[in-house]
Amino acid sequence: MKKVLPLLAIFWILFPLCGLAQLVQGEIDVSSNTLDFGSIAVGSSSSVVELIVINAGDAALTGFLIGVGGENPHDFSLTNSTLETGGALASVSEAAIGITFTPTATGTRLAYLIIAANSGGIQMFTNVTLSGNTGEAPEITCPADILANAPGGVCLPSISFAASVTGDPTPETTYQLGTNPILSPTTFPIGTNFVAVTAANSLGTNTCGFNVIVQSEAAPQLNLIQSGTKVILSWPVDYSCYTLQTASVLGSNNWQAYAGALGTNGGYFSVTNSVSTSNTFFRLAY
Repeated sequence: MKKVLPLLAIFWILFPLCGLAQLVQGEIDVSSNTLDFGSIAVGSSSSVVELIVINAGDAALTGFLIGVGGENPHDFSLTNSTLETGGALASVSEAAIGITFTPTATGTRLAYLIIAANSGGIQMFTNVTLSGNTGEAPEITCPADILANAPGGVCLPSISFAASVTGDPTPETTYQLGTNPILSPTTFPIGTNFVAVTAANSLGTNTCGFNVIVQSEAAPQLNLIQSGTKVILSWPVDYSCYTLQTASVLGSNNWQAYAGALGTNGGYFSVTNSVSTSNTFFRLAY
């Protein structure tokens, strides 16, 4: 009796290696699928950013085609490249493509880098997204000169200040008094104090300055009013750095800080004491 082999068995006998052979070819790979150039002023150029193109396959890549397409292709240019259109890349090797961003208009600018090559008659390609923004160098306006008073010449004022700053990216703003960096608010000494202001971002630096002028005022006057059996002492709240002191003997070195309650009324500190038959002296001391 004659046996008939199934059709599938005949196929495997005639073509035992069909589908098992591997195609040897090159493979395009890149160091990054996106390149962000950050903020650049219109008309200015970024530094060159390198993209590494890698042949990760087992055969050479030939006949490279490299170009820029998308929404804003004219804002991105190829420069300083070791891989050019028409070039080749051996198996397991790499080369660099240099790209520069020069925005021609404001806003977000987008494009894509097209890289194509041939390997064993098969065309292959990859895209890399290119993006960048337009920004502004810092613009800065300093405040007008500030005039302040130092009551008694010792109560130095704490003064707030701020410059008006614009820019994109947001600038970092610093203030400096002489060689010392300062923050607002700051206590300034008597005299004319020049404050230098600097605003900086990736697109540039701008500076301005202003004066803080602190004038010395006269020493405080301690007011005393008797009302019935009470004695009310008062002095301006501007002299907050002064302390009310008491002593039982005038001219002694035994002055003590006043231990009673301290109130405020109408811009004045005040204390109230009962009239006593013993001597009590008061002074404001710094």
